[in-house]
This record gives sequence, C-alpha cells and structure tokens, in this order.
Amino acid sequence: MANLKVCDGGTQGKGDSFNWINEHDEDCHLSHCMPPLTQDTYTVKKKVGGTPGTTPAQVQPNAQPRDYTYTADCCKTLGNPIIKIQ
Repeated sequence: MANLKVCDGGTQGKGDSFNWINEHDEDCHLSHCMPPLTQDTYTVKKKVGGTPGTTPAQVQPNAQPRDYTYTADCCKTLGNPIIKIQ
C-alpha cells in the first residue's frame, strides 16, 4: 500500500488503496476528496513523537484519469494538493 503525505498529494490508480501520512504537530482535516476517493473527508491524526499519523483511503474503482485537488487545513501556505489518477 502506498503512502501519500497530506500536503504533497501524489499519483494513484483506479481502485488503489493508500495511507494518508501526517507529519505535522496538529491533526490535519482533508475535505473535497470525492471524487476520486471513496469518502469526502478525512481526519489524519498528528504525529506522536517521531511517528507520523496515518489514515487509510481508497480511490474509487471508476475514478476518471485526471488531476483532482483537495483541501488540507494543515497545508494552508502551500495551496491545495493534487491527487493524479492514472
């Protein structure tokens, strides 16, 4: 299973499963994730000690190949990250 950092986004295929990774000292709330993901919002817990917080996610099996933006409240200065579906 792949890992995607909440502020970096990344590339996934239709139906792929992956883990959101949060290396911040605060919980990160993700929204506007549908499509292409199977749910619209996620809360990825903050890191504890040196261990990042993780939350599983899955791409819809019928997601259209293109770039999708989502909102991550812990990445305010970086703009909206992108998930690219192949």
